[in-house]
Amino acid sequence: MPNDLENIGDRVFVGCTSLQSIYIPNSLETIGKRLFSGCTSLDRIIIPDNVNSLCFEALLDWPFQKSVNIPNSVKKINTQEFKGCSYIQSVTIHESVTRIEDNAFEDCVSLQSIVIPNSVTSIGQGAFKGCTSLQKVVLPKNIAVIEQETFSDCTSLQSINLPDSLNIIGEMAFYNCSSLQHILIPNKVTNIGGSAFSGSPLINIDIPDSVSTIGQSAFLGCTSLENVKLPNGISDIGYWAFRACFSLQKVECTQLFCADSSVHRARIGSGAFEDCTSLQSLVIPDSITEIENEAFLGCSNLKKIEIPSNVYVIGNNCFENCVSLEHVFIPNRNYLWIKTNVFKECVSLKGLHFRIMEPENINLYIESFDEFNDNLYYDCILFVPPGTRWAYKHRPIWGRFKNIEIENN
Repeated sequence: MPNDLENIGDRVFVGCTSLQSIYIPNSLETIGKRLFSGCTSLDRIIIPDNVNSLCFEALLDWPFQKSVNIPNSVKKINTQEFKGCSYIQSVTIHESVTRIEDNAFEDCVSLQSIVIPNSVTSIGQGAFKGCTSLQKVVLPKNIAVIEQETFSDCTSLQSINLPDSLNIIGEMAFYNCSSLQHILIPNKVTNIGGSAFSGSPLINIDIPDSVSTIGQSAFLGCTSLENVKLPNGISDIGYWAFRACFSLQKVECTQLFCADSSVHRARIGSGAFEDCTSLQSLVIPDSITEIENEAFLGCSNLKKIEIPSNVYVIGNNCFENCVSLEHVFIPNRNYLWIKTNVFKECVSLKGLHFRIMEPENINLYIESFDEFNDNLYYDCILFVPPGTRWAYKHRPIWGRFKNIEIENN
């Protein structure tokens, strides 16, 4: 090649099966796509330092490029730059690079490790999606966001250190990382996106007090998850957030402060803990104001539940099929809406402990209980505050309970 060559177009050497070596001059600035596809005798390429644009698919279908040294002249790794380069095992990125754009290394199925220098401040969506052999990643210390699907389907990734600068973990960021057992969420993270860790074998997760939102299905199907610690001031646990976490035994929360009165609506979303069949111990954060439909449906080992004082709505079928549930504690408040089938099939219920002084403040459907299980009204004791027994006894539904007893709080 001439020494003053600046550009090589697309597919120039495609199918050159006898090509054994090639000299690329330092003058070269741009390399086209699928440049060496089918060059089965070519075993090594050195990319000059002056190259500032590697067109995506440049090395696709070239089986001998096991490692890539990105030149010092490159300022960013473009969208889909190495997408589908299935033979690359390692990549060296220099401090000249400041951005890795969307899907840059997607489906690099042989990529085993990568060190991203501290010069990089932005990693795009799906940057390493589908890198099924990726075991080790070193992230730069200054990134604020792990974008949507960044490490989705990285099925060999076992652990990763998230930088202290991190604020947001995007949707599906670690989706189906089926070897990921350990991760520490930094203290500046405020948002864990939807399906962020869905399908991962995490064992424990400690969610820091900075987190205000856990997105829908964030930990859906994390079947190895045993313990979760939630912030006491969390404002939103999305629907199906912990659904089908079959090994989950304990949910607790930090007690650093009481609920923030400025939070107007803080919820546990629909089906958030549905089918967590091993869940035995649960502390609901004080910040929660609404427990949505089916939030704890099928939590068959849950024995006790204490509703925080800020909750004003308990949604449809919320505790349905909690067949081990024995005691429910309801705080004193000015208004509470208990929707339909909330305690349906709670066949072990022994005590409902109401601390509400005025039972007329409770909006209650007869279908809140299992209307076909009259034994409930005989076997379960309704505990009420001193001086309210007569009021409860002469209200609809409450009057059906054969045992109403005074409980001093």
